[in-house]
Amino acid sequence: MQALPGNVQPMLIDAAAGKRVYMRTNRSYCFTAGETARQLSIVVSSDPVGQLAVAGASASAGAEGVSVSYTLSKPASVSVEVRNIAGRLVGRAADGELQTTGLQSVVWNCRNNAGAKVPAGLYLISIAAATEDGQRAQGLTSVMVTR
Repeated sequence: MQALPGNVQPMLIDAAAGKRVYMRTNRSYCFTAGETARQLSIVVSSDPVGQLAVAGASASAGAEGVSVSYTLSKPASVSVEVRNIAGRLVGRAADGELQTTGLQSVVWNCRNNAGAKVPAGLYLISIAAATEDGQRAQGLTSVMVTR
């Protein structure tokens, strides 16, 4: 995969199962052999429209918590994690939620995983998205929580 230019998308297609697997982020593909022969094909495309991206990540603190906004280039399963400045996981605003293309917004309630309010300070927010075919993209932003 390293020899392929960065602007191309290698996709493994299993027509019998109706599956497409993005080969840059998936190292293997498993299937159960049946009575009929399986035909797998690899398609390499330079179409940037089909690539997953997380763009425009921003966060703002308010009375109800921290609002995190971002844009997805295609539907994906999204997890939004909040970490302290040392990189330790503090909480989650989304955990594997299926979201559509376009502008998205989630709210973090400024509480840690145990339910306690977090202290004032700077927090890092990471947005991880994954499509059904295995494409992955990330976004990162920060927010200052005051008390």
